[in-house]
Amino acid sequence: MTKSNSQIDKIGTINPRIDLKVSGVVGLISVLLIILYTNKPDWRKNLEFIASTLTAGAAIASAIYFVRNSEHESKNREKELKIDRALALNNRWHQISQVNLNDEFLSFIAELQNKADVDKYTFIHEKFESKDKNVNLKQQIVLILNFFEELAIAVENEVVDEKIVFDSYKSIISRYYNLFSTWIVEIRRLGNNNRYYKSLESLYQKWN
Repeated sequence: MTKSNSQIDKIGTINPRIDLKVSGVVGLISVLLIILYTNKPDWRKNLEFIASTLTAGAAIASAIYFVRNSEHESKNREKELKIDRALALNNRWHQISQVNLNDEFLSFIAELQNKADVDKYTFIHEKFESKDKNVNLKQQIVLILNFFEELAIAVENEVVDEKIVFDSYKSIISRYYNLFSTWIVEIRRLGNNNRYYKSLESLYQKWN
């Protein structure tokens, strides 16, 4: 048995082998008490006291087992829920990608990647606010960043499986945050609100 496997039998976990051993010992003691009670009339009062004590102990042990089992099942359910929520986010991102990552959007992203950091905000602002501004493009960007902010809030509040989210989104979030961080700083300034995409920023910093 490896060292990691030997850690299974910790207090608070369900260990069927121990339960079987305990049940066997209790069974043997019960048989022994019955034999003594039948064959040793003078011992009956003491045996009745021992039997009462064992019954009380068994009730306490059963209660402890029930509580531990309930806690174990509750943790398993919560883990399953976190995985389900993470997978649901993956499905939503797939839907957003199919609708929004069209040729025009990808062309814009490619141009933005080639800009120096100091020039990114100006380039984005011109695309969004010029006479030929592309309202649809701005909506696409906001939708994507809002999704990442929602995802970051879910991770922050530990309601999703972070490992699944990390494996799925680490590189994507790093890419988009690096592309739009200067724009995020500017809309915070213009809106006088430093909370815009704050969870997204925190998640980016945590993962990088």
